[in-house]
Amino acid sequence: MFDMAQYIEEYFGDTPFDDVLLKFQRLLASEWEEMHARVKKSGLNNENVIKDLFLSCHPDMKKEYEVFRKAELKKKKESATHKFLLKATPVYYLIMVSVYLAVSFTTRNWRESWLIIIGFVTLWVDTVGGIMIFEIASKRRLYHPIARVILGLSVMMTTVLVYLIGLMVFAIPRFWVVFPAGVFLMYCTDAVFARITDQKLRVINYLIYVPAAAPMIYVILGGLHIIPWHPGWLIVPLSLIIDVLIIIYKVMENSRYIYRPGEEDM
Repeated sequence: MFDMAQYIEEYFGDTPFDDVLLKFQRLLASEWEEMHARVKKSGLNNENVIKDLFLSCHPDMKKEYEVFRKAELKKKKESATHKFLLKATPVYYLIMVSVYLAVSFTTRNWRESWLIIIGFVTLWVDTVGGIMIFEIASKRRLYHPIARVILGLSVMMTTVLVYLIGLMVFAIPRFWVVFPAGVFLMYCTDAVFARITDQKLRVINYLIYVPAAAPMIYVILGGLHIIPWHPGWLIVPLSLIIDVLIIIYKVMENSRYIYRPGEEDM
Protein backbone atom coordinates (compact mmCIF):
# COMPACT_ATOMS: atom_id res chain seq x y z
CA MET A 1 0.00 0.00 0.00
CA PHE A 2 1.30 3.44 -0.94
CA ASP A 3 2.36 5.39 2.17
CA MET A 4 0.15 8.45 1.71
CA ALA A 5 0.84 9.71 5.26
CA GLN A 6 4.55 10.01 4.45
CA TYR A 7 3.76 11.65 1.11
CA ILE A 8 1.54 14.25 2.82
CA GLU A 9 4.17 14.91 5.48
CA GLU A 10 6.86 15.46 2.84
CA TYR A 11 4.48 17.59 0.74
CA PHE A 12 4.10 20.03 3.63
CA GLY A 13 7.76 19.81 4.62
CA ASP A 14 8.38 23.53 4.06
CA THR A 15 5.17 24.60 5.85
CA PRO A 16 5.44 25.72 9.51
CA PHE A 17 4.17 22.87 11.65
CA ASP A 18 1.51 23.32 14.32
CA ASP A 19 -1.67 21.63 15.55
CA VAL A 20 -3.70 23.07 12.66
CA LEU A 21 -1.39 21.55 10.05
CA LEU A 22 -1.39 18.24 11.96
CA LYS A 23 -5.19 18.19 11.96
CA PHE A 24 -5.30 18.89 8.22
CA GLN A 25 -2.75 16.16 7.49
CA ARG A 26 -4.74 13.66 9.54
CA LEU A 27 -7.91 14.58 7.66
CA LEU A 28 -6.17 13.95 4.34
CA ALA A 29 -4.70 10.65 5.57
CA SER A 30 -8.11 9.54 6.85
CA GLU A 31 -9.73 10.45 3.53
CA TRP A 32 -7.02 8.47 1.71
CA GLU A 33 -7.62 5.38 3.83
CA GLU A 34 -11.36 5.54 3.21
CA MET A 35 -10.92 6.01 -0.54
CA HIS A 36 -8.28 3.27 -0.70
CA ALA A 37 -10.55 0.77 1.05
CA ARG A 38 -13.58 1.74 -1.04
CA VAL A 39 -11.74 1.51 -4.35
CA LYS A 40 -10.08 -1.77 -3.36
CA LYS A 41 -13.47 -3.18 -2.48
CA SER A 42 -14.78 -2.24 -5.94
CA GLY A 43 -12.06 -4.40 -7.52
CA LEU A 44 -9.36 -1.87 -8.46
CA ASN A 45 -6.02 -2.96 -6.95
CA ASN A 46 -3.51 -0.76 -8.78
CA GLU A 47 -1.90 1.42 -6.12
CA ASN A 48 -0.68 4.04 -8.60
CA VAL A 49 -4.16 4.45 -10.06
CA ILE A 50 -5.66 4.84 -6.59
CA LYS A 51 -2.96 7.36 -5.72
CA ASP A 52 -3.59 9.37 -8.89
CA LEU A 53 -7.32 9.26 -8.22
CA PHE A 54 -6.84 10.66 -4.72
CA LEU A 55 -4.42 13.36 -5.83
CA SER A 56 -6.79 14.38 -8.62
CA CYS A 57 -9.29 15.22 -5.89
CA HIS A 58 -6.66 17.44 -4.24
CA PRO A 59 -4.74 19.16 -7.05
CA ASP A 60 -3.48 21.93 -4.74
CA MET A 61 -3.34 20.74 -1.14
CA LYS A 62 -1.47 23.82 0.02
CA LYS A 63 -4.24 26.08 -1.22
CA GLU A 64 -6.77 23.81 0.50
CA TYR A 65 -4.70 24.11 3.66
CA GLU A 66 -4.76 27.92 3.50
CA VAL A 67 -8.56 27.88 3.40
CA PHE A 68 -8.71 25.23 6.14
CA ARG A 69 -6.24 27.12 8.34
CA LYS A 70 -8.15 30.38 8.01
CA ALA A 71 -11.39 28.66 9.06
CA GLU A 72 -9.70 26.81 11.94
CA LEU A 73 -8.04 29.95 13.30
CA LYS A 74 -11.38 31.74 13.10
CA LYS A 75 -13.04 28.94 15.08
CA LYS A 76 -10.25 29.05 17.67
CA LYS A 77 -10.59 32.81 18.02
CA GLU A 78 -14.36 32.58 18.46
CA SER A 79 -13.98 29.76 20.99
CA ALA A 80 -11.40 31.75 22.98
CA THR A 81 -13.67 34.81 22.93
CA HIS A 82 -16.65 32.78 24.17
CA LYS A 83 -14.59 31.28 27.00
CA PHE A 84 -13.32 34.72 27.99
CA LEU A 85 -16.84 36.17 28.05
CA LEU A 86 -18.08 33.22 30.09
CA LYS A 87 -15.41 33.79 32.72
CA ALA A 88 -15.35 37.59 32.59
CA THR A 89 -19.12 38.20 32.78
CA PRO A 90 -19.54 37.25 36.48
CA VAL A 91 -16.50 39.38 37.35
CA TYR A 92 -17.88 42.26 35.29
CA TYR A 93 -21.24 42.18 37.07
CA LEU A 94 -19.52 41.92 40.46
CA ILE A 95 -17.61 45.09 39.58
CA MET A 96 -20.90 46.69 38.50
CA VAL A 97 -22.56 46.00 41.84
CA SER A 98 -19.47 47.18 43.73
CA VAL A 99 -19.28 50.45 41.81
CA TYR A 100 -23.01 51.02 42.19
CA LEU A 101 -22.98 50.48 45.95
CA ALA A 102 -19.79 52.49 46.44
CA VAL A 103 -21.10 55.49 44.51
CA SER A 104 -24.55 55.27 46.09
CA PHE A 105 -23.30 55.13 49.69
CA THR A 106 -20.71 57.84 49.03
CA THR A 107 -22.96 60.35 47.27
CA ARG A 108 -26.26 59.31 48.86
CA ASN A 109 -27.75 59.98 45.44
CA TRP A 110 -29.78 56.79 45.11
CA ARG A 111 -32.20 58.56 42.78
CA GLU A 112 -29.64 58.71 39.95
CA SER A 113 -26.96 56.19 40.92
CA TRP A 114 -29.03 53.29 39.59
CA LEU A 115 -28.12 54.60 36.12
CA ILE A 116 -24.73 53.00 36.78
CA ILE A 117 -26.38 49.59 36.53
CA ILE A 118 -28.14 50.55 33.30
CA GLY A 119 -24.84 51.81 31.89
CA PHE A 120 -22.94 48.64 32.81
CA VAL A 121 -25.66 46.38 31.41
CA THR A 122 -25.90 48.43 28.19
CA LEU A 123 -22.13 48.28 27.69
CA TRP A 124 -22.20 44.50 28.21
CA VAL A 125 -25.13 44.03 25.81
CA ASP A 126 -23.49 46.23 23.14
CA THR A 127 -20.14 44.44 23.49
CA VAL A 128 -21.52 40.91 23.40
CA GLY A 129 -24.01 41.92 20.71
CA GLY A 130 -21.22 43.38 18.58
CA ILE A 131 -19.19 40.17 18.88
CA MET A 132 -22.21 38.04 17.98
CA ILE A 133 -23.10 40.28 15.02
CA PHE A 134 -19.53 40.04 13.70
CA GLU A 135 -19.54 36.25 14.00
CA ILE A 136 -23.00 35.77 12.51
CA ALA A 137 -22.27 38.15 9.61
CA SER A 138 -19.50 35.79 8.43
CA LYS A 139 -21.82 32.78 8.44
CA ARG A 140 -24.60 31.74 6.06
CA ARG A 141 -27.19 34.38 5.23
CA LEU A 142 -29.80 32.20 6.86
CA TYR A 143 -28.56 33.50 10.22
CA HIS A 144 -28.24 37.16 9.24
CA PRO A 145 -31.75 38.12 10.46
CA ILE A 146 -30.62 37.15 13.97
CA ALA A 147 -27.70 39.57 13.70
CA ARG A 148 -30.00 42.32 12.49
CA VAL A 149 -32.35 41.82 15.45
CA ILE A 150 -29.41 41.96 17.88
CA LEU A 151 -28.17 45.12 16.17
CA GLY A 152 -31.57 46.79 16.51
CA LEU A 153 -31.88 45.83 20.18
CA SER A 154 -28.39 47.18 20.92
CA VAL A 155 -29.20 50.51 19.27
CA MET A 156 -32.48 50.91 21.15
CA MET A 157 -30.97 49.91 24.51
CA THR A 158 -28.23 52.49 24.04
CA THR A 159 -30.92 55.01 23.13
CA VAL A 160 -32.72 54.34 26.43
CA LEU A 161 -29.47 54.87 28.37
CA VAL A 162 -28.76 58.16 26.58
CA TYR A 163 -32.32 59.33 27.23
CA LEU A 164 -32.21 58.52 30.95
CA ILE A 165 -28.86 60.28 31.41
CA GLY A 166 -29.99 63.34 29.46
CA LEU A 167 -33.29 63.53 31.35
CA MET A 168 -32.22 62.71 34.92
CA VAL A 169 -28.64 63.99 35.07
CA PHE A 170 -28.60 66.97 32.70
CA ALA A 171 -32.35 67.75 32.52
CA ILE A 172 -32.11 68.52 28.79
CA PRO A 173 -35.40 69.99 27.53
CA ARG A 174 -37.34 68.18 24.81
CA PHE A 175 -34.93 65.27 25.12
CA TRP A 176 -37.68 62.81 24.26
CA VAL A 177 -36.64 63.31 20.62
CA VAL A 178 -33.85 60.81 21.38
CA PHE A 179 -36.35 57.96 20.95
CA PRO A 180 -37.37 58.76 17.34
CA ALA A 181 -33.68 59.47 16.70
CA GLY A 182 -32.88 55.99 18.01
CA VAL A 183 -35.45 54.42 15.69
CA PHE A 184 -33.99 56.40 12.79
CA LEU A 185 -30.48 55.24 13.74
CA MET A 186 -31.74 51.64 13.93
CA TYR A 187 -32.98 51.89 10.34
CA CYS A 188 -29.64 53.36 9.24
CA THR A 189 -27.49 50.71 10.96
CA ASP A 190 -29.62 47.91 9.55
CA ALA A 191 -29.32 49.40 6.05
CA VAL A 192 -25.53 49.60 6.49
CA PHE A 193 -25.45 45.97 7.69
CA ALA A 194 -27.45 44.90 4.63
CA ARG A 195 -24.98 46.76 2.40
CA ILE A 196 -21.85 45.38 4.08
CA THR A 197 -23.13 41.80 4.01
CA ASP A 198 -24.30 42.27 0.41
CA GLN A 199 -27.92 41.27 0.98
CA LYS A 200 -29.48 40.45 -2.37
CA LEU A 201 -32.80 42.13 -1.63
CA ARG A 202 -31.42 45.08 0.33
CA VAL A 203 -33.07 47.56 -2.05
CA ILE A 204 -36.41 46.40 -0.64
CA ASN A 205 -35.16 47.34 2.82
CA TYR A 206 -34.22 50.77 1.51
CA LEU A 207 -37.66 51.24 -0.01
CA ILE A 208 -39.26 50.34 3.34
CA TYR A 209 -36.90 52.35 5.54
CA VAL A 210 -37.17 55.64 3.64
CA PRO A 211 -40.91 56.18 4.32
CA ALA A 212 -40.51 54.60 7.78
CA ALA A 213 -37.67 56.99 8.69
CA ALA A 214 -39.44 60.09 7.36
CA PRO A 215 -41.90 60.34 10.31
CA MET A 216 -38.96 60.00 12.72
CA ILE A 217 -37.17 62.90 11.03
CA TYR A 218 -40.39 64.92 11.08
CA VAL A 219 -40.92 64.31 14.80
CA ILE A 220 -37.27 65.11 15.63
CA LEU A 221 -37.20 68.37 13.68
CA GLY A 222 -40.66 69.36 14.89
CA GLY A 223 -39.92 68.46 18.50
CA LEU A 224 -36.77 70.58 18.46
CA HIS A 225 -38.72 73.45 16.79
CA ILE A 226 -36.32 73.39 13.84
CA ILE A 227 -39.28 73.20 11.48
CA PRO A 228 -42.98 73.95 12.15
CA TRP A 229 -45.32 71.00 12.59
CA HIS A 230 -47.24 72.41 9.65
CA PRO A 231 -46.27 72.21 6.81
CA GLY A 232 -43.36 70.10 8.10
CA TRP A 233 -45.51 66.99 7.74
CA LEU A 234 -44.81 67.20 4.00
CA ILE A 235 -41.55 65.39 4.76
CA VAL A 236 -43.55 62.16 5.04
CA PRO A 237 -45.17 62.21 1.55
CA LEU A 238 -41.90 63.52 0.09
CA SER A 239 -40.24 60.30 1.22
CA LEU A 240 -42.37 58.43 -1.30
CA ILE A 241 -40.78 60.53 -4.04
CA ILE A 242 -37.38 59.35 -2.81
CA ASP A 243 -38.62 55.76 -3.11
CA VAL A 244 -39.70 56.44 -6.69
CA LEU A 245 -36.25 57.90 -7.48
CA ILE A 246 -34.58 54.80 -6.00
CA ILE A 247 -36.75 52.55 -8.17
CA ILE A 248 -35.96 54.60 -11.29
CA TYR A 249 -32.24 54.46 -10.50
CA LYS A 250 -32.27 50.68 -10.03
CA VAL A 251 -34.22 50.19 -13.27
CA MET A 252 -31.71 52.35 -15.16
CA GLU A 253 -28.79 50.55 -13.52
CA ASN A 254 -30.16 47.12 -14.47
CA SER A 255 -30.88 48.19 -18.02
CA ARG A 256 -27.24 49.10 -18.69
CA TYR A 257 -26.39 45.48 -19.32
CA ILE A 258 -28.00 44.07 -22.42
CA TYR A 259 -27.44 40.37 -23.02
CA ARG A 260 -26.66 39.44 -26.60
CA PRO A 261 -26.70 35.71 -27.47
CA GLY A 262 -23.29 34.48 -28.54
CA GLU A 263 -21.50 37.53 -27.10
CA GLU A 264 -19.68 35.44 -24.50
CA ASP A 265 -18.46 33.06 -27.17
CA MET A 266 -16.68 35.80 -29.13
